Amino acid sequence: MPDQADRMAPAPYGTRVDDRAEPLGSVEKALIVLDAFRTGYPVIGLSEIARRTGLAKTTALRLLTSLEESGYLKRVGTQYRLDWRVLELGRGAMHCEPGGLRDIALPYLSELHVESGSTVNLAVLDGPDVLYLIRIHRGGSMKLPGGIGARVPATCTALGKAILAFRPAETVQTVVANGMSALTKHSLTTPGLLAAQLARVREEGLAFEREESAVGVVCIAAPILHRGTAVAAISVSGRAERPAARSLDGLIRKAAASTASDYAVALGRYRRA
Repeated sequence: MPDQADRMAPAPYGTRVDDRAEPLGSVEKALIVLDAFRTGYPVIGLSEIARRTGLAKTTALRLLTSLEESGYLKRVGTQYRLDWRVLELGRGAMHCEPGGLRDIALPYLSELHVESGSTVNLAVLDGPDVLYLIRIHRGGSMKLPGGIGARVPATCTALGKAILAFRPAETVQTVVANGMSALTKHSLTTPGLLAAQLARVREEGLAFEREESAVGVVCIAAPILHRGTAVAAISVSGRAERPAARSLDGLIRKAAASTASDYAVALGRYRRA
């Protein structure tokens, strides 16, 4: 009987051995195996990993065994999940980032969380997705898409639109060329509508999402700008039926601007070091 992972949809983001023209070494193949776990499914079986990576099952099994022995994967029955060593590397990456954006933003996000009484987020653009670096969840609120380390298509989120509005046109074109995924019936699926919304974001300095990443969820985001380019975005999320207070606009702008100011100072120190 096939395991549950064998019935999953193809990975929307990841690397396969047949994407590379040149022969791959063992280290590169092992990294491709780890890359297969980036799609939101925490536990994956051998057959699914072989399908996602393009590796032969015998090769995939050998690499999985090595990664398990090294502490990067843990076996759960006949399937595998990421182990704690990967988390250690992830934490290291966050702290080594030039300028320390995550640490800089955290106090401003905490203040925004208290003042808004809502879930707040920090995300960066990575490929066609936004990658969540921080989420401070409102207790008792509904489950929202994303979460720390999770990816959501940029065009389906206020965070993504806030960043794309202040990125070069070539970046937007690359994201659109990757395919505008629809997560709900409200998701943007045409380049023209996206362009119109990004133009409005540039005028207002805020991006809005109305049930585009999940039904019943709305979001307001502001970009964190460095020399006119968005390096990340901050957002407040909540239920669609909960009235959005106009005071949130000012709170989000303030948090984004304060983060941007401190980030510019920290980045300057980093480059002089």
